[in-house]
Amino acid sequence: MEEIAEQKVRTAFLPTGESELELLESTHPEGPIAKYIAKSGEGIQHIALRVDNLEAALKELKGKGIRLIDDIPGAAQAAP
Repeated sequence: MEEIAEQKVRTAFLPTGESELELLESTHPEGPIAKYIAKSGEGIQHIALRVDNLEAALKELKGKGIRLIDDIPGAAQAAP
């Protein structure tokens, strides 16, 4: 488990074979996760996949009209 104060979140990565499941818990009612849950309810917020070239994958998805959380790499690079 790790707390990421600037994101107002506590996170845990659980290994599942060759993949990982990330659980998030808001540490503040004004944090992005708390706001998302208040708006959309509990459940899956996003699915992340590891790719060889993240910048190229984001550009390709954006070009296909896929809605992205961010246009540049962020928290995904911090995963172990």
